[in-house]
Amino acid sequence: MDDYLVMADADRVQEYVFTPHELRLIRGGSALQTELNREFLPALVMGPGQRTISKNGGTVLAAFPSLAEAETFCAGARSRFRQKTQIATISTALTEYPAGRFEQARSEVQRLLEMKKQERAGSRFIGGGPLWAVCPACGLYPSAGFSSAKRSIAYCEACRRRERASDRRRLLPGGAKPAEDLGSIGRAARPENYIAFLYIDLDRMGEWLPKHAGNDEEKFTKLSETVFQTVTDATKGACQGMVKDGMATHEIFLIGGDDVALAIPADRCFAFLAKFRELYEKQDKLPPFSVGMTIAHSHFPIAEFRRISQELLRSAKAIKGSHSIDYEIVTNSMVERVAATRGERAAQDGRFRTRKPYSLDEFADLERAVRELKQAAPASKVRSLYLIAHRELMQAELDYLTLLGRVDKEARGELLKTIGQGLFQADGTGKESTKAADLAELWEFVRNGTEAGN
Repeated sequence: MDDYLVMADADRVQEYVFTPHELRLIRGGSALQTELNREFLPALVMGPGQRTISKNGGTVLAAFPSLAEAETFCAGARSRFRQKTQIATISTALTEYPAGRFEQARSEVQRLLEMKKQERAGSRFIGGGPLWAVCPACGLYPSAGFSSAKRSIAYCEACRRRERASDRRRLLPGGAKPAEDLGSIGRAARPENYIAFLYIDLDRMGEWLPKHAGNDEEKFTKLSETVFQTVTDATKGACQGMVKDGMATHEIFLIGGDDVALAIPADRCFAFLAKFRELYEKQDKLPPFSVGMTIAHSHFPIAEFRRISQELLRSAKAIKGSHSIDYEIVTNSMVERVAATRGERAAQDGRFRTRKPYSLDEFADLERAVRELKQAAPASKVRSLYLIAHRELMQAELDYLTLLGRVDKEARGELLKTIGQGLFQADGTGKESTKAADLAELWEFVRNGTEAGN
């Protein structure tokens, strides 16, 4: 007798997690989604012949011996989401699973699920009105009861549940307390108050996993769990040491099957990425990963950190076949299309004022270059490269050559090695760009000497 394959996928996970503006409520929302995905939904798959195949990234894939059992699971998943979160929802789909036809059944159930999600897509109700107060944390639903931590503030029921789940410590070093807010993370940074928000995503996982698992259900389960565990261990390992006075100086917002969103002190981004890569590559033959990173003041809205980092992640994925990163250091609160703005400026004279995105090797080389320049050049000279790169072409080239003549031999050699004899260099596609402004931007966030690995 054929089995039935079910796919259950949480709707708008990131919208649910990141809608509140308070860090502890975001943490609580993330904890609830993780528990639903990793614990509560798999707990519904317990009967004879039932089995959980994968449970990553908000998606549970499971097999059942009968249609009735598959439908019972779908109903239970929807009910469990509503019970635990009040507002979060999940979409489900099922299909017949003939023996030995795993890949065919998986593709079909995924197709059916995507159709259901498209049918349900639409705007959500914004709960403002003259007869009730709107929740000050999410701005979407009527306030229902006072916060347990802030007795003068009334949250909606969904945010009250997020708050109750907010003391999550499963991803923290033993005994460490969660960060109170982004300010407490920023205070551990140098320069103080600057946060790096990183969005990390494995490349083309939707193709990689089916390709390597093929028609083998057990192999799909093993690879799926290997990816989750590798990404989780690499993230936690790279955050080791980010504790000050018993409180974590980082926040892991999300760890899905193949992606991570987290905030760390801005000057720790180089050490974090190096360690993450080292631990990630201990597992052979996983696909490359891409990183979108936004550096800004700790008062910058978390929602904007996430939006810009996701845009930069898409840009980083333009580099194929290797780990990659695109980043932006944001000083303006009114930031819109980061990657597109670069192209608009380049359209005026055909030259890009940045070399971004970079492979991770190139990004590490930038850090090394800045560290070397800190030993050999005045800060004012290197910082001036940002303004030089944004001047008109002839003036920019002249100012760069003048700067080369005003620094000592060691600094001159490093600038020539990193930037070149001319300010703008062409890559293999003929695109002309410069690393000068990128060097200048990173100056403040690169540690000296032995501090670099701490």
